[in-house]
Amino acid sequence: MKTAVKIEAGFTLLEIMIVVCIMAVIMTIGLPAAFSVVEKNPMRQAISDVVEACSHARAKAVFSDSVSAVVINPQSGAINVVRVSSNSGGKEPKNEITLGGGDTDGVRLSGSVFSAELSGELELEMVDVNFTEFKDAERAVVRFYPNGTSDRFTLVMHWLEKNTWKKISMDNVVGIPEVEELDAF
Repeated sequence: MKTAVKIEAGFTLLEIMIVVCIMAVIMTIGLPAAFSVVEKNPMRQAISDVVEACSHARAKAVFSDSVSAVVINPQSGAINVVRVSSNSGGKEPKNEITLGGGDTDGVRLSGSVFSAELSGELELEMVDVNFTEFKDAERAVVRFYPNGTSDRFTLVMHWLEKNTWKKISMDNVVGIPEVEELDAF
């Protein structure tokens, strides 16, 4: 006579404990990486904002066949992308542009397409447009033209807390920003 063996489906306590231990090891390894993604990094955000502003301005200039500009206020860290229209009868627009629809030397700005503000944890060490320093100025204007070119632009930021330096530079021929890390400025 054969006896039927009844097998119960389920896990033993030992198997469950092994799985819990494996999960704990994986979470211990993965948590620092997850926190670094979630952690507020003002330098990374600032670089992203500046590069995105330049991309918006270049695309707006090329697609709308008109001059656009990235306006940076070095004191407050405000960044705006605006459209520039010249009513100056062929005069080159100056780097003194007022926001809010004001008119300076025939250059008028229309509403902002993109805006961002840099973190207070960052210091702007250099804001250079066409080899002129605007770090202590009220604003710096980087123009983008319909043919894809732009003003020559260099921005150096210093994150005080981590003592890291980043440089964003843009060649005037291609109008595309490049980011590099600096040891010190």
